[in-house]
Amino acid sequence: MGGAEAARLLSKAVSEDLAANHPEIAATDYQLVVRLFVCLMDIAPGNASTLRLGRVSSSFFAGFTKSRPSFDWVTTGAKNEVPARVCGKCSL
Repeated sequence: MGGAEAARLLSKAVSEDLAANHPEIAATDYQLVVRLFVCLMDIAPGNASTLRLGRVSSSFFAGFTKSRPSFDWVTTGAKNEVPARVCGKCSL
C-alpha cells in the first residue's frame, strides 16, 4: 500500500467513526489534520535493506503528504526525542 492509499483509508475510517460516534462533528465542515511523527532510525535500521527501505519510505511519505493538504509528517531523532518534537509542534 502506498502513502496516498493509506491517507485515503485513514481519512475514510475517521469519517466513518465520526459519523457513527460524533454525528454533530460529522455534520460540520471539519478538516482532519494528521501529523505523523516518525523516527527514521526505527524504520530504516542499519543493514542491507536500508537503501531500499529508505526509497520505499520516501515514496510512502511523499504520497501521504501530497494526498491531503493537512496530512504531513515530521522526522524525529531517537525515540526519546519524540515527546519534545510533538510538544514543540503542538505549541505553534
